[in-house]
Amino acid sequence: MVVNDVIVIGAGIAGISATVQLKRYGFNPLLVERNEIGGLILNANLIENYPGLPAGINGIEFKNLLLKHLEKYEINVCFENVMNVRLEKKIYLVETDKNFYKSKFIVIASGTKPVKLFIKGKEFPKTIYEVYPLRNEIDKNIIIIGGGDAAFDYAVNLCKNNNIFLLNKNSDYNCINSLWKSFLSCTRINYFSETEVESVENQAENIIIFCYDKKNNNKFDLVADYMVAAVGREPNNDFLSENLKMSLSEIEDETIFFAGDVRNGIYRQASISAGDGIKTAMKIAELYKTKTKFGQ
Repeated sequence: MVVNDVIVIGAGIAGISATVQLKRYGFNPLLVERNEIGGLILNANLIENYPGLPAGINGIEFKNLLLKHLEKYEINVCFENVMNVRLEKKIYLVETDKNFYKSKFIVIASGTKPVKLFIKGKEFPKTIYEVYPLRNEIDKNIIIIGGGDAAFDYAVNLCKNNNIFLLNKNSDYNCINSLWKSFLSCTRINYFSETEVESVENQAENIIIFCYDKKNNNKFDLVADYMVAAVGREPNNDFLSENLKMSLSEIEDETIFFAGDVRNGIYRQASISAGDGIKTAMKIAELYKTKTKFGQ
């Protein structure tokens, strides 16, 4: 079996930035993505702080630019779901739902996964955790649960064509000022602060959410077509074997690298991910040169 020089897991901004930079160095990295390219950027209503784009750009437009960048460098994306990554005799073994690969270096740019919404210990199967599956919906009633940047951005994104009900269990919002101003200008958003979801009833064609208004000590219910949860994100690295996780302190930044949202906690920004990806590629190129020089 052919041993790749580099495998990049995740075709979001960090993974694509790393892959393009590696291509520029002369590598032929294998880029693996389980879903659509772009990662969380697909959910973005408007990216306003990316240098060189002063007018801002929405997530779908940004994704299209990423596609053009991949096409320019003739990079093909392997749309496969990574099931397991382990290290044996200094070679990484990557198992997907379709193939089995080997590599000397590996870049984990797999982003984050949503924290699941549990109400009274129960997770509801109809809950949606991303915006992009709903981007073509029109005149639907959509309930969004959360009080941070993601929840407010989702609301602003979806309210263009739908009726939004945003439920925030806290009294204060936790989003940046520019997003709050955009939120206030939206006429199709109904905002409920200090409101908790007590239970959810899934019916054939809609969802009934039973709510408790803590401010007014009042209970009420809402009927919606969809329920979107934006209650947090966590690193998407479940596919790493336990033995590999235990070895990370010894091998990280030597043969395995983490780039973008998977490693950056709350600092989920497009520009940070792009820089991470490029920096990672530069490190790999330097290490590869050293290993080749000394015959490793």
